Amino acid sequence: LSTMSVDYSRYTEYSEFCDEYDYYTIKNRLNTSGEGFNVKLGAIVRPFEYSSLRLGVSLHSPTWYSLTDCSSATMIGTDYEVWDTRDNDTYGDDLYVDYSLVTPWRFNLSAAYTFGKNVAVDAEYEYVDYSSAKLEYADGGDLRDINNEIESNMQGQHIFRVGALYNVADGFSLRCGYNYMTAPFKESAAKTIFMNTDTSTDYCNRLESNIFTAGLGFMGKSFYFDVAYKYALQNAQFYSYYDSLVDVHADVTEKHHSISATLGLRF
Repeated sequence: LSTMSVDYSRYTEYSEFCDEYDYYTIKNRLNTSGEGFNVKLGAIVRPFEYSSLRLGVSLHSPTWYSLTDCSSATMIGTDYEVWDTRDNDTYGDDLYVDYSLVTPWRFNLSAAYTFGKNVAVDAEYEYVDYSSAKLEYADGGDLRDINNEIESNMQGQHIFRVGALYNVADGFSLRCGYNYMTAPFKESAAKTIFMNTDTSTDYCNRLESNIFTAGLGFMGKSFYFDVAYKYALQNAQFYSYYDSLVDVHADVTEKHHSISATLGLRF
């Protein structure tokens, strides 16, 4: 059984200018907070007595979240005319929406094998169907429109991971890995607003991603040291707004480099 907490904040601002005296700006503020829990079950078996082959299977239940959105929107137009949802009689303050989110199931298969005492390899396959996620109001009210949008825009994601470790010498090892994930969004995915005052127009459809890792480690009698490098390559389609008649997206490639190191002492 695992528990988790959510505290997410976002601020966006979108503007259009026709000339010096004709413009508008939309500002959005959103905070999402809440708690959730899930259950993970798994098993590892060694099918052959005299073989180092190990097979694994795991099942991750959905995560059941209880969430609250706090949002507001402000629009500033020509001659500094301002409309703010927090000043509107309908709301009078930030808009709060309580709802529940049920994430998809996750399935995982894995295999590992060691060659002698120096080489170990492993591989994993994971599947999650994001189109099966569901939302509803905290009082049980229907969110059918949003759930239909999730089903229409999301899809199953396949995740592949492989890794290898090589013991160069006593206490010193090298390792490398690769992770490939297919797109969780369909190519036709588009943003539709239902729940709150979030009037932001932009959205990003993340496509396939590739992650490469390499590292080395040293294990001594009294201390250990580990350093790892990760290079992540993510393709995406960014839309500043949705137009049903014209494709207005920009192809984006995100590249991230990161290095982490750990130094530990044993007593």
